Amino acid sequence: MLNNKTLEIELQRLRKRNLKTIIDQEFNGSVDDFAKSLEKNKVFIYGLLWDVEKRSSRNITDKTARFIEKNLRLPDFYLDRESLVEDSSVYFIPFIDISESEESNRLYFSPENSIAISKFELINKKLDPESLLAVRVTDDNMSKFFSNDDIILIDRSKTEFISNKVYFINVKRNFIFRRIARSITTGKIDLYSLRLSDDEKNYTPDISIENIEDIEIFGVPALKISQLKGI
Repeated sequence: MLNNKTLEIELQRLRKRNLKTIIDQEFNGSVDDFAKSLEKNKVFIYGLLWDVEKRSSRNITDKTARFIEKNLRLPDFYLDRESLVEDSSVYFIPFIDISESEESNRLYFSPENSIAISKFELINKKLDPESLLAVRVTDDNMSKFFSNDDIILIDRSKTEFISNKVYFINVKRNFIFRRIARSITTGKIDLYSLRLSDDEKNYTPDISIENIEDIEIFGVPALKISQLKGI
C-alpha cells in the first residue's frame, strides 16, 4: 500500500509530465511563451517542470494547478489526469453560411464547416473562444484589411457601435464587413468599403442609414485564420 508521501510524489510527477506536454504541444516547447501567457516569471515555471528529485524543483500545488487550468480555460483537475489524449484541446468555432443567412435574414451556421482551433492559440491571442464566429469573405470591398476568400474570426462580444470601426453586419439582408461612421454633417450612419485602391481622403459611403438600429451588428473582425500557427 502506498503511503501519503509516495502518493504525493506520484501526483507531482503526473502534473509535471502533463504540464510539459501542454507546453510542448501548444507553446512549441517555449517555457517563455507559456510563462508570458500566465504573466509569471519563467524561473518559476522551470521550477514546476523540474523532476521532484531535483533540489530546485517546485511542487505544483493544488492552488497552482487550478490557477493554470483556469487561465488556460481547461477543465478542473486537467493536470491530474492519467492521460491527456482523451481531451482534444480544441474549440470548434461556428462557421457562418452567408448565402443561407441572407436567404433567412438571420445568422445561419453551417454544421459541416465549423473550424477546429487550438484553445491555447486563441488564449495567447487574448481571444475568448466562446465569443468567436468564423466567416469567409466573399468580396474585395474591404481589401485594406482582408481579401476575398479569407477566413475571419469575429468577436461577437463587441457589438456596441463606435463610430469609424469595422463591423460584421446585416444591412438590408446583406451580411458584410463595413466601416460604420456617423456623419457629422447629416447625422446619418454611413457604411464604407475600404479597398486598397481607394483614396483615403475621398471616401464616399456605399450607403447611408437613418438610424443605427436599422443595422444588425454581430461583432468586430478579430483575426485572420492565417495568423494562427500551423495554418
